[in-house]
Amino acid sequence: MKQKKVQLAHIYRGLCFMGYGVAVDGMLLSQQLSTSINTEPGTVPGITAVFELDAETNENPVRINLSENDS
Repeated sequence: MKQKKVQLAHIYRGLCFMGYGVAVDGMLLSQQLSTSINTEPGTVPGITAVFELDAETNENPVRINLSENDS
């Protein structure tokens, strides 16, 4: 299965840092409500993103089938 790598986005308005987001191929993913960076000693940092699910997103889901060869 082909996958795209996510990127941590630093969001600015002019010179003012506004927060973090999640991007793919340099483009911010839509419908993000919030993101937070999770850090704990001895572990790799992670990001938690919350997305809004509107009617269009809910009514038009994408189906992804995983084969036994996909990891």
